[in-house]
Amino acid sequence: MIPTVGVVLAAPPALEGQDPPPRDDRPPGWTIEPRAVVDLWFHGMAVIGARSSAGLPLYSAEYARYVEEVKRQRGVYPTDLDSRAAAFGRAVSRDTAFGVFHFLPLYFVAAAPGEMLSALAAVSRQRTRDSEVAAPQVRVGALVAARALRRQDQRRVLEQFVRALEQEWAVFYRQFWEDLWRERLSAVNAVGDFWREHAARPLSGYLERQRLEGGRVVPCPALGGEGRLVTGDPRNSQDNVVAVALPLDSGAPQLPIYAMVRELCFPLVDRVVDRRGRDSAALERLRGVVAVRCGALMLEFHAPALVMGYRRAFLDMLEPDRSGDATAAAFERAYEVAPATVLALRAELRRR
Repeated sequence: MIPTVGVVLAAPPALEGQDPPPRDDRPPGWTIEPRAVVDLWFHGMAVIGARSSAGLPLYSAEYARYVEEVKRQRGVYPTDLDSRAAAFGRAVSRDTAFGVFHFLPLYFVAAAPGEMLSALAAVSRQRTRDSEVAAPQVRVGALVAARALRRQDQRRVLEQFVRALEQEWAVFYRQFWEDLWRERLSAVNAVGDFWREHAARPLSGYLERQRLEGGRVVPCPALGGEGRLVTGDPRNSQDNVVAVALPLDSGAPQLPIYAMVRELCFPLVDRVVDRRGRDSAALERLRGVVAVRCGALMLEFHAPALVMGYRRAFLDMLEPDRSGDATAAAFERAYEVAPATVLALRAELRRR
């Protein structure tokens, strides 16, 4: 799998912190369901206030405030993660190698939290041949982490972060996760309904051309407006993972789908964006803006009834209290892209 960034409704999360059991009648396509392993890692990243050069927020500040309040109510604040949040935040933000942290749990999407943490602990000790990293559900993620974090000081940060997440899981997050998704099952199912009823069929041609016909969509309350996409084996169009925000207070099932549409644009974006003369931070900002515009164009061509809502959603991410319009002109001013790039996107999206 490499980072770029039909439907099955989720089953209720099982007890003891396990992910929902797979359904025997699961058809190919996009499965929308929470995953504890993804939520735990991104929970940690939200708590430490991790940032990047992306234009949209990577993590939800509202979520971080909410979990602090819950911890105080339950008498477990501060955890080790809370106590070391500022130090972790500085370490992750000052070294570009830690950009892998923003995608890492998607490589472990089939693993349990303990399996991921054990594998990453082995990586931090340079024990990549240990049994903890041999299982297929952790092997790729361990390899990705080992290749990205080659220096001893980087591996030390990984080890300390893993230890903090182990304690976080034990004293707080395991029960919090079970409670959260038990209460939010209907919200996840509504997202699946919206995808199936309004987007899956209209976008099927694009998804087939991009080899994005299926995979997992992981709704995650810790994420901000910037989602994640990891594409898998190019020979398997079902081997993809998308993570998108499902805000704690959201009753709008279309919002995660709009975010998903943007993420599914990245393979196309990377074909049309001119990388010459741009540093990594500027390139990431440009890719993000082009992806927003690409999502709107995709819906314009294939699902026009969704375009207005999509524009409004991404305008609201920039100005949450905005009272202005959601016209094409307002949207294009907010997410300005060179005309030549827009023409290239249009040409690609019109392909049959």
